[in-house]
Amino acid sequence: MIQSKEIILSLMDTNITSTIDFLYKRIEGSETMAEKERILELFFDESKKIRARKNLNEMKHLRKLYGAIQDKYFDN
Repeated sequence: MIQSKEIILSLMDTNITSTIDFLYKRIEGSETMAEKERILELFFDESKKIRARKNLNEMKHLRKLYGAIQDKYFDN
């Protein structure tokens, strides 16, 4: 939970506006699990595009977002 707050704060500090950040914020703001799942599918599609671009900074950022989602929504 703390990690996701740190990510949101870093997004606000750096003013990053990208599709993946928008989708992450939508997941966090969704009220129902069904809505979160639909947005998560879009998130996965966008992450494929990021990996295809092979931009190291984008992939590091994506990994942080994945970690925050995993910590919050998936059993380890």
